[in-house]
Amino acid sequence: MHEKKNGVLTCIVPIDLRRRPKDIISRAANLSMAAMKDNVSISFGLNYSNDRYERLFIEKMSAFSNVSIELVKQKKEVNLSSLRNAAFSNVGTDDLVLLDVDIYPDFSIFIKDIKNNYYEKDKFIIYPCLYLSKSGSKALKNNNLRRIDLLEKYFLFHRMHFLHLASPSSITLMKKHIYKEIGGFNESYIGHGYEDFDFLIRLCKFYSILPEDTDSFIDKPSRSPLFAIGFRRFLGRLCFPKLLSKEILLHIYHDKYQCESDNYYEFKKNNFCFFKNEHHVFFKNEISDANDTLISEFINYVSMNKGSIHDYSIYFENKPGHIDRLDTFKRRLRFLLNG
Repeated sequence: MHEKKNGVLTCIVPIDLRRRPKDIISRAANLSMAAMKDNVSISFGLNYSNDRYERLFIEKMSAFSNVSIELVKQKKEVNLSSLRNAAFSNVGTDDLVLLDVDIYPDFSIFIKDIKNNYYEKDKFIIYPCLYLSKSGSKALKNNNLRRIDLLEKYFLFHRMHFLHLASPSSITLMKKHIYKEIGGFNESYIGHGYEDFDFLIRLCKFYSILPEDTDSFIDKPSRSPLFAIGFRRFLGRLCFPKLLSKEILLHIYHDKYQCESDNYYEFKKNNFCFFKNEHHVFFKNEISDANDTLISEFINYVSMNKGSIHDYSIYFENKPGHIDRLDTFKRRLRFLLNG
């Protein structure tokens, strides 16, 4: 849609405006503005049906010289894979990062890793992502707390500002030519779910770092990154360097989608079945020992890197995300009434 703009890095961002369009347009503008200051390009893949909000999105983004937009006309259900692949066609830099419009725009981590020649050592980097609560997002938006302040509170076990830490997340820094060599995202995934895990597993296979003992398709997320099992356990192990350095991205809160009306869970279930079928040859066991977590591995990793495990105590906290949070009036009132 727009002429390609180069920079130190290009962010691939899928955009679907059928839900919370005003919020997404605002966040896309903030992302683009922050990127422009750091000489970072943004390539949006926009689900397009000539809707007024989509036209408004194009108009707003035209103000940024570092932004390109690729339009994708889809059927009823959004296909995030095709949006990312479309955005990839406008990448004009050697390095790219898979990003989401809800990620707080701090590009310094990516730029530092590029300057440190991440490719020579790691080939690619998967970043942990800390999901902020409504309270934490508001504090960040109003400049009451900076990103560094929020991370400090997180490591001190504050609960009000946080939901959970995703490790792995889909935020991945990699080389442009590798994205192309592995075929980009698989567009057979419909709706939301598992297209990112599929991509990461194929990326690992490309570099021959998928271990022979990868343990099954257990689909069980955990609040703690160290309690991961199944395929999340293997992918989570790749995040150890960033967990150690505490280089964590922030996800800004947004209201949940009204998913039930558009078959969200049905598509997610179907995607998981497709995911299993695609990768069954890489996974030897259907059943995994529930005790096979990342806990002992991370303790050893910290020790090998001359760190203190006490500095990372929060990573072991696996309490459900909402059980004792008091960040809304209703939760505080319920706490007081229940004594």
